[in-house]
Amino acid sequence: MSLAQATGVFEGLLAGLAHAEGEDIVHRDLKPENLLVSRGGQIKIADFGIARASGNVQRSGFHTATGSTVGTPTYMAPEQAMGQAVGPWTDLYAVGIIAFEIFTGRVPFDGDESPMTTMYRHVNEPIPPIASLNPAVPAGISGWVARLLTKDTAQRTSSAAEAWEELEEHVIELFGPALAPAGPADGARRRRCDGWPGHRDAGAARADLLDL
Repeated sequence: MSLAQATGVFEGLLAGLAHAEGEDIVHRDLKPENLLVSRGGQIKIADFGIARASGNVQRSGFHTATGSTVGTPTYMAPEQAMGQAVGPWTDLYAVGIIAFEIFTGRVPFDGDESPMTTMYRHVNEPIPPIASLNPAVPAGISGWVARLLTKDTAQRTSSAAEAWEELEEHVIELFGPALAPAGPADGARRRRCDGWPGHRDAGAARADLLDL
């Protein structure tokens, strides 16, 4: 997937998460299998079966049910693996894993190991910068992904709107402001992608994504 195509995916994904944040909903199981592409080329987030709501999840977070951990270990944030308080930042860790996979062709921790081993590695082992595995990825994009994958929730990107604003800065630097798509400007509104950087027009961009 090209950088331009990946930007389109992140725009739709982060816009959807911004809307969920506005409703105090945390998905808790983001992964490629739960991202759908509409006929119009829009990204749709599916399978909210284990999503949780909180009166003020941004500030206080919440815990999973006593003695249980839910989600997919390959894409699971450290705090979720340990059954600790989760919030929008937890979904953003999964976005970071998805980005890692898009840019490197693999996930950081996977294989024949057990789910418990995978979760242990998410909690304890550092994830290498994607630029070290794929030198074609710009340093700014690699740093953006690294901040999504920070294990300390206090240091991790905290909201979908914040994640998009930071990514948009890199997109503008790489492609120019005229070609940067509109993201979740107010942090709680679903915005449609009207054009992705590096493509002739929006229709061509959607066609490229649908052909993947």
